[in-house]
Amino acid sequence: MFVFGIGRADLSELCSISPGRPPMQVNEQKFPELFAWLSRSVRTVSMSMPGDGVSLTPLPEDVWQV
Repeated sequence: MFVFGIGRADLSELCSISPGRPPMQVNEQKFPELFAWLSRSVRTVSMSMPGDGVSLTPLPEDVWQV
């Protein structure tokens, strides 16, 4: 599970629902770009065969610049 914080999200509180992976603070202006990238990535992976190496396009770095 991936947990994202938007705006003034309490990241320490979000850690409680995702103990194995820290939450990521997302630039709220770039939230649509994050989900567009996620959609493309899921589509690419779903069309692959088990064992295939799948190359995903990099996520734009400014998604994380808050």
